Amino acid sequence: GAENSGKLVAHVKERARKKAKEMGARYLISDASPGIGCPVVSSLSGASLALVVVEASASGLHDAKRVVTLARQFSIPCVAVINKWDLSPQSTGDIEAYLEEEHIPLVGKLRYQKAFWEALKEEKTLYEHPKLTQQMQVLWQNICVYM
Repeated sequence: GAENSGKLVAHVKERARKKAKEMGARYLISDASPGIGCPVVSSLSGASLALVVVEASASGLHDAKRVVTLARQFSIPCVAVINKWDLSPQSTGDIEAYLEEEHIPLVGKLRYQKAFWEALKEEKTLYEHPKLTQQMQVLWQNICVYM
């Protein structure tokens, strides 16, 4: 398949499952590309929960609705995070209204922060970056309530 095909995602997930089992890991997190194409379908396959990360914009809400529809076709429950919520309070309000209407729990709101880029540049996980550690721990705890 193509570089980011569903076949590739399925292959990587299978290897990750084996490694997680060897390590005794409790969870396996599979990140998906934006949209609802084959790689996203493959990422959702076998999932017990979909974390929908919604950018605070009209297009972010549109994309989130598509992902929620897809996840529900697979009977996968959804929770949501609003990313960069502080850049568009109007869009954030629209997203919150949609989530409430659809009974999708909002597990966190992340404001725009340069620390995310700093972590990337420093090759650190978000947990490792001192400006983000506590925020990521709270977000993870909120997600775990639904797993």
